[in-house]
Amino acid sequence: MNLRPTRGLAVLTLVLVAMLLPSLSGATTSSGSSVRNGRLTISPFSYDNQYPIPNGGIDTVGPHGGTHLLYLPKGCCIVFGLAWSPKGTLLAYSLTCISCPPPADSALGLHVVNLATRKDIRILPGYDGFDLDWSRQGSRIAFVMLGGLGASGSIYVTKPNGTHTRRVLTGTQGRDTSPSFSPRGTRLVFATLDPSCPKSGSQPVCSDQIVSIVHANGSHRRFLIAHATTPAWSPSGRLIAIRTLGRCSGIKLLTPTGKDVTPRRGRSACRVIGVAGTPIWSPNGRRIAIQTTRGIYVMKANGTGLALLTRQTGAGELFAIAPVRPAWRPR
Repeated sequence: MNLRPTRGLAVLTLVLVAMLLPSLSGATTSSGSSVRNGRLTISPFSYDNQYPIPNGGIDTVGPHGGTHLLYLPKGCCIVFGLAWSPKGTLLAYSLTCISCPPPADSALGLHVVNLATRKDIRILPGYDGFDLDWSRQGSRIAFVMLGGLGASGSIYVTKPNGTHTRRVLTGTQGRDTSPSFSPRGTRLVFATLDPSCPKSGSQPVCSDQIVSIVHANGSHRRFLIAHATTPAWSPSGRLIAIRTLGRCSGIKLLTPTGKDVTPRRGRSACRVIGVAGTPIWSPNGRRIAIQTTRGIYVMKANGTGLALLTRQTGAGELFAIAPVRPAWRPR
């Protein structure tokens, strides 16, 4: 009897081994499932006559809702944007200075800090930005200008060292907010407020907003959905979570082509999940955090298991331009 393996069997064995290698080695897949979730990062605030008062820096939120000081920037400026690098070693943050006397306002701008060494570099002095998003390749940071040296309500992109900073000319007529990179960093999903929306805090949030997708160079803008805001592209690239506005408020899940794939819950006419707020994907794409004025909730990506994580939150909806979103650290 011939017990030698046939050529076909040998080929099949090689194919099976090749398929198993990524899962055995823990290599990152296109869905990002091998990335582990660290902790949510926020900049807590209290309020005095609707104006924010910083509570002491940048905090992390533990699994049971407790907060811990992670980093304390210098000066009286307010942290108004957060974004983690793909490896979770660097933290980008933006400082805005409200009624800060010199030289405290010299800290205004976009910073990148190495949490291991505490080396803090102000990569863009004078750029008063918010709504930061770090591309998953680590090569670019997107943000929205609040004031300072740039055009207010416009999206900018820069390298992590502050070079090659440019405005993304989306061609919209309103104020652009909430840029979120596609996994490859070639496109951005973002929201636009209609010019009729107020420029400072208002409740409820102005519903005259739309969400669009554009190439990272500003070309090929495409409408995605109306009466929605604060989009967030999933790590896999297959889904975009958005906050719906108006009567059916909550979180919707769309494909990049605009197809509504939000799981249905009961017989409700509103096809939404979670609660109304700003969605933040976990690094592995399996969970979604939702920032609200009542605190931060967390749920599974299919909308189940919704629970309040903490009543502490960031700057909320002080500015109608967009709420300041937390950042979820990869590890």
